[in-house]
Amino acid sequence: MSEAKAMIFVYTDEFAHSQWCMQEWSQFISESKRRPLQRPLKGIVLDLSGNSSLVLNGVPVQRVSAAKFQAKHDPLAWDKGDFIITESALQSLIDAIGDL
Repeated sequence: MSEAKAMIFVYTDEFAHSQWCMQEWSQFISESKRRPLQRPLKGIVLDLSGNSSLVLNGVPVQRVSAAKFQAKHDPLAWDKGDFIITESALQSLIDAIGDL
């Protein structure tokens, strides 16, 4: 994480109840505060829940709202039951990442 330029968090309704997700979120907050302004860690939250309640603690993140839907027979999904996002949401995520 100390060399990462960006972190993307895929926020679902289950995110806040996962100890692993919350641990990674806390590590992101700590790393963001530790870094000098010349080398910031970009944070992006892909919000699939519609009501992200992440505590930001003064760390700037960019939120990208997207709806998830069942993949069914989409060749981009890895497995049955996977969710995908629309092309426009994907483009918004790519725009949020920007140049690294």
